[in-house]
Amino acid sequence: MSADIKMMEDQIEGMVTKGKKLRADEALFLKALGIDEETEKTRQDRDADSGKVETLKAEIKDLKKKKQNSLKGVAAAISKKMGEVLPVGDAVFSVDNGVFFGWNYAGKKIPYDGLSGGQAQIFNSALAHALQANILVIEAGELDDDHLGSTLEELAKVGSQIIVNTCHPLQKVAPQPFKPVVFGG
Repeated sequence: MSADIKMMEDQIEGMVTKGKKLRADEALFLKALGIDEETEKTRQDRDADSGKVETLKAEIKDLKKKKQNSLKGVAAAISKKMGEVLPVGDAVFSVDNGVFFGWNYAGKKIPYDGLSGGQAQIFNSALAHALQANILVIEAGELDDDHLGSTLEELAKVGSQIIVNTCHPLQKVAPQPFKPVVFGG
């Protein structure tokens, strides 16, 4: 009988060991099941966030379009106001595909950085007018008599005080209401 009891004790011990192993396997299985559930939840969250990202991208695109449209209006107003005093051509301020700021002069669009010294003086005066400067100071030494005269004629139409510095004899090119003052004669 002792052999039977020993065999039964061995069987019990084996079953206890197998039970512990099964409980450990169960814990691993439950852990894996939890990881699978967490993975699925994360996947669902990602899909939901992906929809949000697409919505936000569409909103950003719409806001950029609204910003560009509002800038188009401002750009057009500035260009129009500058055109009031430019003696020739038109100011170009565009925000369509990037920003372009320059002068449509003699049939060519010249970017601001490409303007000659004299062109820049005329253009800057028109820009100051568009931005409603109260006093315009023009360094007109780089303008020839024809361009200086036509620029002054256009600027005479605005309500700003205009100071023109030049080495040219203004007596022959200055329209009314300009009053030439000579310093250092």
